Amino acid sequence: MLERQADLARNALDKLIESNDAEKANVALELMVKLVDSMIQNPEKSKYRKVKKGSKALQRKVLCLDGGLQALVGIGFREDVDFFVHEMPTQELMDMLTVLYVFSMMF
Repeated sequence: MLERQADLARNALDKLIESNDAEKANVALELMVKLVDSMIQNPEKSKYRKVKKGSKALQRKVLCLDGGLQALVGIGFREDVDFFVHEMPTQELMDMLTVLYVFSMMF
C-alpha cells in the first residue's frame, strides 16, 4: 500500500476513534472491515467496490460520526455522484484490512 494512503487511513481512523464514543467508533470500524473484506473476497465483482451514498447502514454507522467521511476516504473510497467507489488493487486492500484490524483491536 502506498505510504501516503496508509498515513491518510491512520490519521482518519485516529480522528474517528478520538472524536466519537468507543462503541460507535467500533461499529463504524466493523462496517469498514466488512466492506474491505467483501472486496477482497470478490475481486472480480465491481458491485462490491461501491456503496450507495444513501445506504442506511453507511449513514447510521459511519457517515453520521465525526470523522466518518474522512475515515471512508482514508481507507480508499472516493465520492462519486451516487456512490462511494473503491479502486485500490487487491494487494493494497489486504494491507488496508490489516490497518483496520489493528484499529479495531483497540477496543
